[in-house]
Amino acid sequence: MRKFVAGDESTLAELLLDPSTTEFLALPPLRGMRDVHPILTASIAAYAEQAGSRAYAVELQADQRLVGFCAHHPDGDGAVEIMYALARAVRGKGLGFELARGITHHCEDQFPGKAVSAYVAAENAASIRILEKNLAFRNIGWRQHQGFSRPVLLYERSSRGN
Repeated sequence: MRKFVAGDESTLAELLLDPSTTEFLALPPLRGMRDVHPILTASIAAYAEQAGSRAYAVELQADQRLVGFCAHHPDGDGAVEIMYALARAVRGKGLGFELARGITHHCEDQFPGKAVSAYVAAENAASIRILEKNLAFRNIGWRQHQGFSRPVLLYERSSRGN
């Protein structure tokens, strides 16, 4: 997990424009590079701010190839919401768990005392399994969430020590 840089634009576009990577994310429809450029620019600019949303590039340690992304932001209910996605080519190898664990622990370290939450489409069995079984998130129930056309499941992990 590292900060995005301007040179990530073409690989990020490949990820964001692949429906299999974004099918379970609350993103508006993206049509091309002209839609990806502002996302990357805003992500890079956000690193200079004290608070707010952050997005990170995810690369393989072996070859530093960009294979996914993750983000966090305040959810309005006092928790920190996370999201993550991986390229199809690297799924099924335990990287989803590593990524979810990494962004969760990052948020717990950066925002002590705050719960970490994730909104998950019911069809996203892999993320549900990772959050429930591997990371001890609990299913809070159905919620309507901006960016999703139908209700999704809210998962939450209490802050460390709670």
